[in-house]
Amino acid sequence: MIFLFSELALLTHQGTIFYYYPIVVTVLLYDLYRKFSWKQLLAIFANFIGVLFTFFYLQLFSGLNYSTVEIAVNAVCNRTNMEIVEDAIRLEYFSSLKENFDYGQVHFFKYYGYEWKTGIALILLAPLILFIVGIWRKYVIQWKKEVTNKNIYKSPVIYILFSNLLYIPIYLLMCDWGRWTGALIGTLFFQIGYLYAKQDSRMRNVFYQSAQWVEKYKFVCIIILLYLASLDKFTDLFTAKINNLYVLLFG
Repeated sequence: MIFLFSELALLTHQGTIFYYYPIVVTVLLYDLYRKFSWKQLLAIFANFIGVLFTFFYLQLFSGLNYSTVEIAVNAVCNRTNMEIVEDAIRLEYFSSLKENFDYGQVHFFKYYGYEWKTGIALILLAPLILFIVGIWRKYVIQWKKEVTNKNIYKSPVIYILFSNLLYIPIYLLMCDWGRWTGALIGTLFFQIGYLYAKQDSRMRNVFYQSAQWVEKYKFVCIIILLYLASLDKFTDLFTAKINNLYVLLFG
């Protein structure tokens, strides 16, 4: 079933192998750790190989059967009343990886101040980043205390966290950083919630400690939540607040 969902996700957009597949890795690896079997290990390996095969097939051998961008845009416009962005179709189906990189990164860093907007975004999101990092830090500390052989690399959690490195290629190749960031935050919360739902004793203890902290600093937590809610939804070129701060600081 997981393999089927993975394949369907790739058919919607092959980029999902980068920005949602860590969720699949979390489910597969943690369940394997809880109840190891060679049959399950082979099934996981087959899943990874199958998904990689589909990804490379879609990336290298599939596409639109139109000779030019204009013909493709006209064909799509005749099938929908949605607004069609010609650049999106050109980059997705007619451009090389280098052209995608030049437009998605070089162009936006040169003309839109991506490096500064990224810095502003990280500062604004600092409470959320510290919250997520704090949860995993407490989890790892507990793991080291409870396990006699303190090699963290024997824990599935380290590989679950490393799976988030899959996001790096999508950040490098495409400019929709707001979409990737929203997906990354969702993935990180899923990983935490999945361990909690699976009755992971360490994660449940971390939640208990966090609940005690929230109980002690209710007012501060409310202020932080209201602040994060005021940041608005991330767009492809960050939020309006980030863009306005960039203009205020750098003109």
